[in-house]
Amino acid sequence: MKIRLTFISLLLIALTLAVSSCKKDEKKTDLGNHFTYDGTNYPLSAGILEYYGQGGGNGFNYDVTLFSSGVTWNSNDKLLQGSGNLVIFELYSSSSTELTAGDYAFDLLAHENQGTFSTGIFGIDFSVDEFTGTMVPVGSGLVNVKKSGTDYELTITCKSSDNKTIEGYYKGPLTFVDYNVVKSGQGLAKRLK
Repeated sequence: MKIRLTFISLLLIALTLAVSSCKKDEKKTDLGNHFTYDGTNYPLSAGILEYYGQGGGNGFNYDVTLFSSGVTWNSNDKLLQGSGNLVIFELYSSSSTELTAGDYAFDLLAHENQGTFSTGIFGIDFSVDEFTGTMVPVGSGLVNVKKSGTDYELTITCKSSDNKTIEGYYKGPLTFVDYNVVKSGQGLAKRLK
């Protein structure tokens, strides 16, 4: 009887932990596509995925830029235009054909190796045309990438360079641009360096 009671107690504890951890995960996605910095939520509505080929290390360079409704992608000029909120990551994948699923950790020294990112910037009320507004650089953190069909799911857990928490979530398609053929270096992450 004592063993059965202990088993039931352990089962109840495990179920309680599982339910509470699910609620924590649901809270991030309840906000929709967004990032949160210094206690304020900033919406995001779309994104682009720019491919630049092999980096200096063993990774393949993909820049992810997420943006709010005030920013638009000009596919003719291959430039972002307008003002709004932005998230920019320069990620290094293990594949030359896709941004692979997995965790990407911040690499301050920018070795450009697989599973890392060397640039992380959050723009708040940022004008892409004028390069004005608030830019918050990443000082540490992790970006988790999942892919299902043409949709990407990114979960962002970072600290700014002044050690403030930045969290974000995006789920949806990313417009793909292949700069590896052109080698133009026009991507926003490249221009902000």
